[in-house]
Amino acid sequence: MEKSCKEGKMINLERKHKVEIKKAPELGTMIEIPGGKFVMGSEDFEESESPVHSVKIDSFLLCAHPLTQLEWSSLTGKNPSQNPGERFPVENVSWYAAIAYCNKLSISSGLEAVYSISGSANPEDWGKIPRVQDSSWDSVEMKKDADGYRLPTEAEWEYAAMGGENGKGISETTPLYECAWYAENSGGATHEVMKKSPGPFGLYDMLGNVWEWCWDWFSEYPVASQENPLGPKFGSGHVRRGGGWNNAASYCREKSRGHSEYGKYPFLGLRLARSLV
Repeated sequence: MEKSCKEGKMINLERKHKVEIKKAPELGTMIEIPGGKFVMGSEDFEESESPVHSVKIDSFLLCAHPLTQLEWSSLTGKNPSQNPGERFPVENVSWYAAIAYCNKLSISSGLEAVYSISGSANPEDWGKIPRVQDSSWDSVEMKKDADGYRLPTEAEWEYAAMGGENGKGISETTPLYECAWYAENSGGATHEVMKKSPGPFGLYDMLGNVWEWCWDWFSEYPVASQENPLGPKFGSGHVRRGGGWNNAASYCREKSRGHSEYGKYPFLGLRLARSLV
């Protein structure tokens, strides 16, 4: 069912996820993604998408849209985005800045913060957000059973984009120009969220507009089946998913993987998740 998160309280909107959503939800709406099993990865495109493997995911909450500039600036007082607009996705946000934002939002909403560095969950204790790789920030720990805001894991992101158990995503049933902003129709910039057709569960802009940070380090997939994986201990930067306004259609797929280092990019933003505890 859909839920809306206002001031840290979950408000039931009395709408099941399989019902067609004819009107875009309010900003900040969190959607319950029911748990299940799915086959993660693909053998048909990039080598980094294989091997395919079975993954079990518990139910969780995922925002209906990428985080907007209004939502970011309302909390931080700043807007780092290259293409300004209140309802446009925030971009030029590093992975470090993304996890700090999640904790700040959790604390301000009266929720338990998910991330901690050197034993503290208060970003004010972490120091200035690094502009280059930082070993202290790389040692961040995640308390996944906390109820605060966080980045989705890579497996959660793909599971939601595909439509959960036995899902096929939106890219197989809908022309990409109807559900995504990408190189051929973006005009070289981001666009207001929720202006294209939603994918499974009523999730908007999962493909195109901006790539979205995930929690995981980027590395090869495992062969064995997994349950609620958190990714490897270390890798080459962090995972980004979904493709962006500057990418060809081949990158705007549910199975496509990318990764970035520690800087800020005008094609990369984030989408909030929460654990159901």
